[in-house]
Amino acid sequence: MTDAAVDEACRRVRIFRGLRRLTYGLAYKGLGRNPVEAMSRTTAHYAEVGSATRCMVCGLSIRGPLGWLNRSFWGIAPLSKHPDLCNVCRVGERLLEVTVLFADARGFTQYAERRPADEVAGTINKMFDGCIRTLLEHDAIVDKMMGDAVMAVFGAPIVRPDHTEQAVQAAVAIQENAVRMFPPEWEGACLRIGLNTGTAFLGRLGSGDVKDYTAVGDTVNVAQRLQVEAEPGEILVSAAVYEQVRNLYPRAVKRELAVKGRDQRVDAYALAKPSA
Repeated sequence: MTDAAVDEACRRVRIFRGLRRLTYGLAYKGLGRNPVEAMSRTTAHYAEVGSATRCMVCGLSIRGPLGWLNRSFWGIAPLSKHPDLCNVCRVGERLLEVTVLFADARGFTQYAERRPADEVAGTINKMFDGCIRTLLEHDAIVDKMMGDAVMAVFGAPIVRPDHTEQAVQAAVAIQENAVRMFPPEWEGACLRIGLNTGTAFLGRLGSGDVKDYTAVGDTVNVAQRLQVEAEPGEILVSAAVYEQVRNLYPRAVKRELAVKGRDQRVDAYALAKPSA
């Protein structure tokens, strides 16, 4: 594709996003409707229908003949962070209740030190593939991948009331499958996972055309700190997360942590396996 074609495609996406913002303003802000409630109903509908051709949040066609037309003319395509969402719609820039997960591979630096970069990349891709597949199955968006770590958000833009339980289930599944993600020569390979639930700002952040849909705020920071404090192979969750899964994990071990960058100590719980 030539530079002129790329510029034209970007222009069409900007036009379409402008039309979507105008429609959003008229339908929600002008009439006083709650956009999150509307998105939640749409998500529930398409989850029930099981459509593989439409965006789970807004219903735009992203596959099939109409999806091909949307891609060709408007530049609408599946979102890289979740293949069942489109790259245009969002739950508008706002504060939302979400659950944030960070997962980090232990021993990556030592493993990478003794091997060529292409071999290291192949191993990391295999690990990410296992994590991402599980995260998408639990309606998360894969916010970003950083070296040997992955960040995921549950609860937006796929709005569902049980996002905390979904995040914990995803974390448990990732740990159960971890042994198959790493090669035998990665000594002591395992994952450390941190989870936190709370209010975060969700929206497109950046400058100009260089923007990314992401979550920011103290909720995100605490989740990342919990991942750092987690023991190898452990799932460490905040008190807000544990409150919602207490019945499934009655033997969780409580810790009081002094985490970097925070004045207040954080109550955390190391999850044991669910009771039978």
